[in-house]
Amino acid sequence: MLETISLQGKKRLRLTPNRSASWQDTKWLMLIFAVAVFTIAIGWAVVGVWVILPFAGIEVVLLIFIMYQVSRSTYRWETIDIAPHTIHFCTRHRTISFARPSAHVEFTEDENDWRLPIVTLVDGEQRIVLGEFLNLEDRALLKETLGNEGIMVCRNHWWKT
Repeated sequence: MLETISLQGKKRLRLTPNRSASWQDTKWLMLIFAVAVFTIAIGWAVVGVWVILPFAGIEVVLLIFIMYQVSRSTYRWETIDIAPHTIHFCTRHRTISFARPSAHVEFTEDENDWRLPIVTLVDGEQRIVLGEFLNLEDRALLKETLGNEGIMVCRNHWWKT
């Protein structure tokens, strides 16, 4: 998802993944899965197939771990602050500044449109891939928004619309 915020003389773009379930919703779903798996496992244990219980426990632990990791990854974010002379890229772990006059955006599309395009912010010294977690529509909107802010956009498939 792409949010645009206008601040005093600069523009802030906030990039976040699309999130269909909150952390609270995910916890409820994990509980429902755990109850269902353990109900079935206990039913089998009652009829004498007790060996299924450890495997049910492993299944629930792995499912909870995977759902936690997926939910955690939906809370990632990136901000791009566009000022008259600089562009600041910020995530939870790092901040990078680009000189705006020499910065441009590379929009790299796949030959057969099988993969998502890659949006890269580049200046003479450094480069960073923007919004790796964005979907196709949000990446196109990001490219358009950066272009509207006066940052040159270079496409490898310039002939496509």
